[in-house]
Amino acid sequence: MNKIFIICLFGIVGISCSAQVDSIKKDSALSNSELLIDPIEEMPFIIERESQYVQLPDSLGGNTITGLAFLGLFINQEAKVKQFTIIRLNLTKGENIVVDYLNTKSECPLRENDYPVGVKRYYKFFTEYIANLKIAPMPNAKPKEVTIINLPLRFR
Repeated sequence: MNKIFIICLFGIVGISCSAQVDSIKKDSALSNSELLIDPIEEMPFIIERESQYVQLPDSLGGNTITGLAFLGLFINQEAKVKQFTIIRLNLTKGENIVVDYLNTKSECPLRENDYPVGVKRYYKFFTEYIANLKIAPMPNAKPKEVTIINLPLRFR
């Protein structure tokens, strides 16, 4: 009996979350893009981007580079990215590893010069990518002074 109740509860919560996302999409200019919404903690912002998949410019290897990155975005109450940190960057070219970086320090590097040489090369690309994100506040949200959102990227 308890299992049936829990399954029904998850179904109702899932439908409710889906309906809320659909409502947000309809009420905003974000209807044709991928939306990032945290299913566990109510997020005060929605991040709009074309796709989680990006291609590096030719100067950084273009479509020959594949891999992933995780960026930590520090977003203020006005929905502006004030700083970011590169948490993870793993790039390969064929079978060869180009960059394999994981921030294991307790302090997050926030400036270009804080990173190893191989990672610094991609810092400007991430800065420009973040500048093109569209961040919208959620209706009735009460954002913290700084909200940290982890943004995954896939390179193909």
